[in-house]
Amino acid sequence: MLYKKIFLFALGIISILIGFFYNENSSGGAIHDSNYLLPFIQAFGNDLNEGFKLFWSNSGSLVHSPIFYIFSGKILSIFGNLNHVKISYIFLSSLLPFIFYNILKLRIRDDIYIFLFSLIIFTSPYFRSSAIWLLGDNLSLIFFSLSVLFYLKAEKTNFVIHCYLAIFFLALCCYVRYYYFPFYFFYIYVFLGKFNFKEIIKVIIFSFLIAIPAIIYFIYIIKYQNFFIFINLETGHSLQNYSTNFLVVLTIILFYLIPFLPIFYKDIIKYYLTEKKRLLIFFSTFLIFYFINLFFFQKLIFFRDSSFGGGIIKKIFDLIIFNSELLIVFTALISILILDFVFREHRKDNYFLLFCLVLSMPFIYVFQKYLDPFFYFFFFGLIKSQNVNFIILNFKQHLYLYYSYFLLFFFSTLIIY
Repeated sequence: MLYKKIFLFALGIISILIGFFYNENSSGGAIHDSNYLLPFIQAFGNDLNEGFKLFWSNSGSLVHSPIFYIFSGKILSIFGNLNHVKISYIFLSSLLPFIFYNILKLRIRDDIYIFLFSLIIFTSPYFRSSAIWLLGDNLSLIFFSLSVLFYLKAEKTNFVIHCYLAIFFLALCCYVRYYYFPFYFFYIYVFLGKFNFKEIIKVIIFSFLIAIPAIIYFIYIIKYQNFFIFINLETGHSLQNYSTNFLVVLTIILFYLIPFLPIFYKDIIKYYLTEKKRLLIFFSTFLIFYFINLFFFQKLIFFRDSSFGGGIIKKIFDLIIFNSELLIVFTALISILILDFVFREHRKDNYFLLFCLVLSMPFIYVFQKYLDPFFYFFFFGLIKSQNVNFIILNFKQHLYLYYSYFLLFFFSTLIIY
């Protein structure tokens, strides 16, 4: 069994190496991002002062910290060859499916079908593109997935050391991609219910200490580098666009929920036939959401530019109908109805988790890559639900469907891009 797992895992890595040699760009924008970021990596590889000089001179770079550029640049200075750095990063990125396997194993149990499902991350166009084109997304997700792993261990074992490790790896994740920081509040919220107040205070103090470099960095760029320029429309960020992003996030989540619906779609229908009042509340709320966006945030919402962001479902709607706003709202409604059914045993915890997810995206344009392969760790790692457990326990019966669905998506991106 072990040799079979090693062989299958190696096949996943080989598939990415093949993509590397053929310049695979399945996410569509990876080449553009790589060309933009490569000068920073090379500059930091030559000299730290040279790297920071280039970094501070470009306001667009301030959206992310320089940690990934420094990390990649130092590896480049050791290897002396960019392709060697990229191949090394492919192997580093391949830790992500392995960590996902350990999360699933910790949540339920170990079997071959759980292992096979964990390899589905190798089919993600965004995971593959980040690995091939040396982008920071996979490194941040490795740290995030490790934080999820230790969060689950803290829940199962009640060992406070796992709290510290969960916070530590989340901090490392945020040093690469700052916008994951709202999940810190979710962790503290959950830990408050499991550990005594004195231990939580210690965890918060520890969190503050490891955040000091980030605090100093943000104070510096706010005071001296006009950091807040990045929240205007030209650079694609806005703190006023959360209502729309909530809808977009839900439509993207629905895309990843679709292959799992055959397991419990009948139960969802039965549930809402008996919960008609809840169904009406959701319908009314989303209708209000639509009009708020239409009349109050018309200049900020993503619909103003159909070619940018929104995810695959929005792209499909744009091909079918010119004005897709109402369809997006309807799709988001379906998504939240499914999630509400999944959340129902632990609604308070799960909705707070969803709130943290939306809070982590203060952007005008939400791209599908922000949730892929992040969705797997969010849904199968953090959400508390018997339905999620049931999906995991039934991987054997539906594994072919999951791979067919996500491989179709992957090959479609290869054809399009």
